[in-house]
Order: sequence, then C-alpha cells, then structure tokens
Amino acid sequence: MEGVLRKLEGRCDFADVGRSRVHSSFVEAKDRQVLTLGTLESEGFGVRVLVDGCWGFASVNAEDQLADAAERALRLAKASARFNTVTVSMDEIPARKVRHSTPWVEDVRDVSLEEKKDLVSRMEKACYIDDAIRTTSSLYKDTHVERTYIDTAGSDVETAIQRLFFRSVVKGRCGDLIQETTDGHADVGGFEVARRGGAEALAVDAAERVLRLLDAKPAPGGTFPVVMNPELVGVFVHEAVGHACEADHILAGTSAFAGREGTAVGSDLVTIADDPTLPGYGHYAFDCEGIAGVRTVLIEGGTLIGFMHSRESASRLGVAPNGHGRSGSYAQPPIVRMSNTHMSGGDHDLEELFEGIKRGVYMRGEYGGVVNTTSGEFLFKSKEGQLIENGELGEPLRDAAMTGQVRETLLHVSRVGKDMRLVHKPGACGKQGQHVPVDLGGPHIRVEEVRVGGSV
Repeated sequence: MEGVLRKLEGRCDFADVGRSRVHSSFVEAKDRQVLTLGTLESEGFGVRVLVDGCWGFASVNAEDQLADAAERALRLAKASARFNTVTVSMDEIPARKVRHSTPWVEDVRDVSLEEKKDLVSRMEKACYIDDAIRTTSSLYKDTHVERTYIDTAGSDVETAIQRLFFRSVVKGRCGDLIQETTDGHADVGGFEVARRGGAEALAVDAAERVLRLLDAKPAPGGTFPVVMNPELVGVFVHEAVGHACEADHILAGTSAFAGREGTAVGSDLVTIADDPTLPGYGHYAFDCEGIAGVRTVLIEGGTLIGFMHSRESASRLGVAPNGHGRSGSYAQPPIVRMSNTHMSGGDHDLEELFEGIKRGVYMRGEYGGVVNTTSGEFLFKSKEGQLIENGELGEPLRDAAMTGQVRETLLHVSRVGKDMRLVHKPGACGKQGQHVPVDLGGPHIRVEEVRVGGSV
C-alpha cells in the first residue's frame, strides 16, 4: 500500500488507500425453520486520487492489483479535472498515526454457528404466543471489520470493531385484517450483545404488539397534538434532519436547510446532534478518511448551527472536518454519512407530555416512511398508537401515520422528555447505493400540531 502511494507522489495533489477486511456470520429463519446460515470473508482495497479538485477512485480485491487501480484512479481524476471549477484541498489536515480497537468481550468469530442458530430458533419459537400469529421471520448477523487507512500526507490509521444485530418480523391475522411488526436489537461489541440483549423477549414483544394491532381501531384523521416515543423521534431526526444536515446536500442545494445556518428551524427546546463516539450501533472512533469522529451539534436551542462533513465538504465550505466520511465497503469511496443521530433530552416527565391534551395521538415506533430532503416534507407510519383523551391514554390505534414539513414540525415541539436514549434499532442507512450501520434516538416529545392519517 505504501509503495503505491509513493508512486503517486508528485503526480497528484493528494491520494489515499483504504483496506478493509470483513468477517461476518448470519442465520436466517422463517416460520420456525432455519433457512440459511453461514460465514463470509472479504478483503479489498480502494484508492482515491485528487487532481485539481477532482477525485478518481478505483477498487480491487487483491493487493497485487493495487498499482493498476491507482493508475486508473489517476487517469479518472485527470480526465474529470479538465472540466472542473471546484477547489478542494487536503493540505490543512495533519497526518495521524493511530491503532484503535473498539472493545468487545466475546469475539463473534469464536462462537459457533450452532450457538447462533440456537439463538434464532429460540426467537422463532417465542413469537408463537397465539393462534393469530401466522408467519414469522428472524435474522441474526454479526461482523468483525478491520480497516487500514493511509494517505500521501503521512496518515496511517488502523481500526477494528465488531457489531451484532438480531430481529424478528411477526405477522398476524384476524379475519380479513392482517397486521405486521418487527422488533430487534443492534449494538457494537461481541457475542455478549446477544447474550444480554433479550432476543426472545423482543420476539415476544413483537408478537404481543401484533395481537394489540389486530384488536385496535384505525387511527383518526386530522391535525392533533402528538406525543412521539424515542424510536419515532430518532427515526424522524435521522431521516428528516440528519440527511438534510449532510454537507454534500448543502453544497448541492438539495437540503431544506441550505442557506439557513444561524436561523431558527425549531422551537428553543430542540437540540439535535450526531455523535459517533456514543456506544450505539453507529459508533466508530475514526471515519474512513482517518478523521476522528466527534460529536457534531446540528441544531442547538432551535437554531441550525452545523453540518456533518467529509474531508472534501469541509474543504469546500472552509471548515474543519468532523469525521463523517464513511464508505459502505472497500469498493465505494467515502461520502458524508451519519452515525448516532439523536435529539437531546429535556425537563419533562412522561406524564407531563400528555397533560392538557383534549384529543391527540400517542405514536410509538416507526414502520416505514419517506422524506423529501429538498422540500423537508415527510411521511412516517408508526408501529402502533394510542388515543389521548383529556390527558389520559385511551384505546389502541393501528395504521397511524404522520405527515408534514420538518421545520413546521420542529417549531411546534412544545415539551421534551427527560428520557433520552439511543434505541439500538437494527438496520443500515442507505445513500448513493452505500449502506452503513447507524443508530438513532431521543426522548419522548410533544408536538402541538401534526397531521395524522389512517392506513397508508
């Protein structure tokens, strides 16, 4: 790797090489039968070359092919530079030499597939608590990732991390009504995450929710005060705020927050940050450009104050990078991404969030949604809901969805709970064909005006 960079020196403005080694295992089951299980190993290299503000990128899966990949990347960068008017510089970033491993207790590579299969089998069996449960599926996956990053400025960063998640999807039926939901857990760490994560209990929780949904009434339509739980808050701030605060969207003019830095985009109770240093599923110590991940406040007291940056976006906007350049694999270049995105907690107990609401909706969890990053318009469906009447929780609701515009919704946040938490939700965030592990969360919050609709 070092030899390839030496050959590029003097022929470009900057170059870097990333190596990734991944070991993963998985078990998938459906309707109490294990369908697939196995392990995967991969290794590969990605090389970037910067010439006159333009990148060239190439990837290979063998080190003896890396020199050819570097030449391809150089040719691509030079070809693009002929038409470029953008200025990008990597000179302001000091070289860094680091060896870092995020700790784990029980190495996932040392645990047999048989034990992982047994975990999934128990999850599947736990779902069948009633004859109304008709079909289920469960998934377990772990990864061990080692990354090396070097560049022509002299950086040399090596990291190692393990992640693990499991989840159950449960579908039930009563007459012609079919309802589906999911529950799971994701975190950084070794197999100890599975041992302490309550996999069977989460499977039961999902099944019990399906039974409640089968007995629930459709959500009412209209504009109501809404109380959102931490999972729904977390997904809302990730999708509706986080993506809009990725600096590449700001540069492209495809963010509803473009040009609004320093202005109010929410009530003074709203503070939202992205923090890769937190011990959530999106944790990392260094991003894929060798930059330390740091807590980045996006909105503070309702005012938009910052964005997440890669090295390129930081250079173009004249600020310091903050460790948000991530790639989905060695075959993909780093782009601006989130990590653990969350809203900060406030001063209210949960009961206080319901006080004074004559008629409203309590929405718990998230089960699908869409956001237009440019306009800020959104739609989210909750896993389940409850009617709020005269400050008290009433009958259960199903198929509850909320729609609106992100700034209007944030401006109507009137109470924020004390119970901020990351939800350790399994999943990965997709962008430009890349997927990276993320986490999200927040406290319970109350929003005075939200458009609520029934089945979507």
